Amino acid sequence: MLETIMKRRSIRSYTGESISNEELDIIIKAANASPVGLGMFETMHLTVIKNKELLKEIEDKAAKAFHKEDYHPFYGAPILIVVSSQKPMERMENVVYSNAAGMVENMALAATSLGIGCCHIWGATAFFCRMSVKTARTRIHRRYKRYGTWICNRARCACNGDFT
Repeated sequence: MLETIMKRRSIRSYTGESISNEELDIIIKAANASPVGLGMFETMHLTVIKNKELLKEIEDKAAKAFHKEDYHPFYGAPILIVVSSQKPMERMENVVYSNAAGMVENMALAATSLGIGCCHIWGATAFFCRMSVKTARTRIHRRYKRYGTWICNRARCACNGDFT
């Protein structure tokens, strides 16, 4: 396990080759194995977005919001996973951020162990919270707030921590 932790990197360059459904299932299982504060597993939600048109729409809106004409926060990755939760009581929001961070890191470790590149996209999370893409298209309930966004796919570089 320590070897996987030491190899884990944020990857921002992807090939066009998709990961398999089996690999994606392993990554989702890793997220669901994360510790969740107060045992409130039912409040956490993962949304997998693979629709190219929707990903482009989100990226286009992000480019406009950040005033960056050629902005691509997903770096060409064809898979975006959004970690969201029911809006907590005000004093509990730090717990939800911790829950989301644990889920994102577990996904990253699972991806690394499978030789899959990934990256936690915090700027996209902040944007995603304000964007106006219809919730029906993203399948995120309007009562849920986004706490993390994560991308993955086959990396252009080796995901083994050896970048020499």
